[in-house]
Amino acid sequence: MRATASLVLIFTLLAPNPITATAMQPSTTPQALAALADATDVAARRQGALWLARSGTMLEIPALVEALRDRDPYVRAFAESAMWQIWSRSGDAETDRLFAIGLEQMNGRDAPKAIETFTRVIERRPDFAEGWNKRATLYFLIGEHRKSLADCDEVLKRNPHHFGALSGTGMNYVELDQLDKAIEYFERALRVNPNMRQVEQSIETLKEILAERQREVAVIEALKKISSPTVANAIETFNVRPRSAGFVSAEIRALFPELGPLVGYAVTALIRAEPAPRDGHRASTFAWWDYVLSVPAPRVIVVHDLDDPRGQGAQWGEVQANIHRALGVAGVVTDGSVRDLDEVRRLGFQFAAARVSVSHAYVHMVDFGLPVKVGGLWVNPGDLIHADQHGVVTIPAEVAERVPEAVVKIEADERRIITLCQSPGFSAEKLKALYREIRPGTY
Repeated sequence: MRATASLVLIFTLLAPNPITATAMQPSTTPQALAALADATDVAARRQGALWLARSGTMLEIPALVEALRDRDPYVRAFAESAMWQIWSRSGDAETDRLFAIGLEQMNGRDAPKAIETFTRVIERRPDFAEGWNKRATLYFLIGEHRKSLADCDEVLKRNPHHFGALSGTGMNYVELDQLDKAIEYFERALRVNPNMRQVEQSIETLKEILAERQREVAVIEALKKISSPTVANAIETFNVRPRSAGFVSAEIRALFPELGPLVGYAVTALIRAEPAPRDGHRASTFAWWDYVLSVPAPRVIVVHDLDDPRGQGAQWGEVQANIHRALGVAGVVTDGSVRDLDEVRRLGFQFAAARVSVSHAYVHMVDFGLPVKVGGLWVNPGDLIHADQHGVVTIPAEVAERVPEAVVKIEADERRIITLCQSPGFSAEKLKALYREIRPGTY
């Protein structure tokens, strides 16, 4: 894919004439290749690249790839432009005519017609890689990233030097949030054309994002090894909120403690089960699934039941657990009800709920993606949730990474207290002295 005008045009408009009057202009392909390879005459190399832009074929692409590494910036720019011009010549007059029409439609932002035209180009000359590349670009622009990837693959089968299709593949993988593969293809593009500065910057940015995600994964994994009471204790050490805030009421607890703590980012919703849904008062299921996927994984669904009393119908059972597990959800927290406990436990999907119900009644989703109040606690989309058999707590983002370290200190202090209490030499005076040391205050 190619998003910007040729660098040659920029140089022609803004720079002095890079071709000297004494440079001999080639008249044949062998002369152009010889000029392009002349390490002693930069003007000759420029003329060689320009001649190939006008008259070169795919056979000369390897020589132009080498010229992309020339020490002279004009040679590099002319070589890149030559490659694009060669790629845009099909060798068939009618195909070239259709290709030109497609470019006009593309520049006029008429994507449907341009896609139709480039499809005709592909059908007429399936070996013409640039027809596939232009359609890939259009599919990317309209958000059809899987189709764009398929067309980029067809380009690279026919033209493995196509740095535009390589970088375009990377751009599609960015949109699909497959950043490792995006970096792979961006690096392949740079191996062909090392002059793509924006691609270099994209690689640096993506590596920073991946490093941050890896840190977040490490934090999540560490939090999974800590109980909710210990997490709550650790949060208190940072004084970021009152000790009476940040956790749900006691009736909401994880039902499957053997699965370990439930940790993830909140995906919020409102449900109702007692009345049947009215027209216009039911949220779209498909839109909900799309919203779930928009929240970073791992995900925890947090649901407030609007019924009074709550829990008259269970939204969550075996089917919903399987659907949401496939969507990257680790479990659900709800002040409503759940069911199918044995099946869901075997699935490894956690329920943290206040109630269990036999029926789903008229359960339906009313809204999603907004703050919800569950067990007396307001939960915002994206909040970091930690839940186990003791209850549910939210972890402030600004301290999440430091919680595991704080836990180490808390547990060390608690171990000293427990060890003293269980020792043969225990005395109240020793306990008081230890408290003064590790828990300073008024006693």
